[in-house]
Amino acid sequence: MIVFGGIGLVDNYRLQRPLVQRLARRGVATLIVRDRHRQAHLFGFGSFFPSRVAAIVALKTFLASRGYSNVATIGISLGGHAAVVYAAELGASGALTLSGATRLVVDENEPRARALFERVSAIGRIDCADLVPLIKAHPNMKIHAYYPKLAKYDRYQAERLTGLQNVTLYPQNQFTHVISTHWGEAQWSEALDSFFKDCGWTPSPLSVG
Repeated sequence: MIVFGGIGLVDNYRLQRPLVQRLARRGVATLIVRDRHRQAHLFGFGSFFPSRVAAIVALKTFLASRGYSNVATIGISLGGHAAVVYAAELGASGALTLSGATRLVVDENEPRARALFERVSAIGRIDCADLVPLIKAHPNMKIHAYYPKLAKYDRYQAERLTGLQNVTLYPQNQFTHVISTHWGEAQWSEALDSFFKDCGWTPSPLSVG
């Protein structure tokens, strides 16, 4: 399972560690991708920046070398946007997002996007700002989107996906953007197990994903 962090605090491994531990207990291997260039992975990552094409090729090569036939992604905050984009380009089973962005356009509904949009636009053209067309084009890719329904902008980002046949929305009764900070074992288990089931996976100590 490929984990895409967000920008700043949500790219902190301390916040991702509970997820990694729970995946390991299910026998699911984890690859963490960090956004050190603070551009929502739109132009690759690490030594592959600024080419997402090169990053995708590298990921495919790595996954094939390990024999990983089942692949899915998970993303937090802006990493949620990346999780969907990379899942589509990798042919993954699906993407699990936590407060994930779905539209990187500056408007009155999402003022938080301005700084990112200006920074990323300086690198190059954003070719997948809106995830709705991409998700529609990949009807077999399962999307599970968790979001704090009491947070105006996060709710807007998530509920844009309402009505898409391969998307399941999970509103959480929270204000906090990083909703997983309030999750215990029950919430993590429900989120992971329902996602794996929808993807047709049966994780075990001998499986990888």
